[in-house]
Amino acid sequence: YSKPLGDGRYVLGMMSTAQDVAPGETQILTTKLFVGPKLRKDLEKVAKGLSLTIDYGWLTVISEPLFWLLDKIHGFFGNWGVAIIVLTILIKLAFYKLSEASYKSMANMRKLTPRLQALKEKFGDDKQKLNQAMMEMYRKEKINPLGGCLPMLVQIPVFIALYWALLESVELRQAPFFLWINDLSTQDPYFVLPVIMGVSM
Repeated sequence: YSKPLGDGRYVLGMMSTAQDVAPGETQILTTKLFVGPKLRKDLEKVAKGLSLTIDYGWLTVISEPLFWLLDKIHGFFGNWGVAIIVLTILIKLAFYKLSEASYKSMANMRKLTPRLQALKEKFGDDKQKLNQAMMEMYRKEKINPLGGCLPMLVQIPVFIALYWALLESVELRQAPFFLWINDLSTQDPYFVLPVIMGVSM
């Protein structure tokens, strides 16, 4: 285990199984300690299971394959920033059909908005009749009111897992991208990318 002292120093310690030492007896306990960056390839060479110290949280089962794919893409392009962009595009393509179904469902719901408003005016405070009329309209139009949400919900764990994979990847620290971005693990120093994202929305 490690504990930061707050001034750039850390306390390192270890726990092992209890050893009985009789009076006058000597026992020698040997162990190995790895001190270094949590680079997955290096950890796997040092000791079996040491790569498990990279903690992706409760979505490890998704984060590990995502990082594996990210590493393969990086091997092809040689740039972590490009690898992240390509991986994001691949994920969006994988979820294209779900996203398309979601957008279609939301578009259909928008078309029904005037009719829904008319039903609300017709039934007023009678919630039961209003709900029955709405369900009947959804059934006739073959629209699932939750159809726009469910496909989006399926994607959320994948993007959370991608976030953790990027957050825990030591490989991205001090990794340059292009132009003014010379460290992918820090924020944009000139806030150019956040401004571009805000304008594009």
